[in-house]
Amino acid sequence: MRDIQQEELEKLFSIIPPYPGVSIFHMSDEGIDCCQKINHFCQQRDYLYHIVSVDETFVEALKSNGIVQARKITYKQQRYNLHSRIYDFYTTPKKPNNIFKILI
Repeated sequence: MRDIQQEELEKLFSIIPPYPGVSIFHMSDEGIDCCQKINHFCQQRDYLYHIVSVDETFVEALKSNGIVQARKITYKQQRYNLHSRIYDFYTTPKKPNNIFKILI
């Protein structure tokens, strides 16, 4: 998710409920700026931000930019467990505008 406009990011943030203990799970292989904005949003609200990537270089870049909770995963398994929650993943097009039109 690179080159995302602030307006589109605000639309995404508007669907996140304002409850305590919210966890945001994010899979990405690009867009450090976007990840930093989501991380900042989560820190302001005391939310948990989990970001994973299959690209080890991207994970290291995130960690060096202050997002220490980033971790590497593999697409070999289609389901995995995080904090006793089971996640399935689906791939989406790389164009962020198309993704947000689907979500909103």
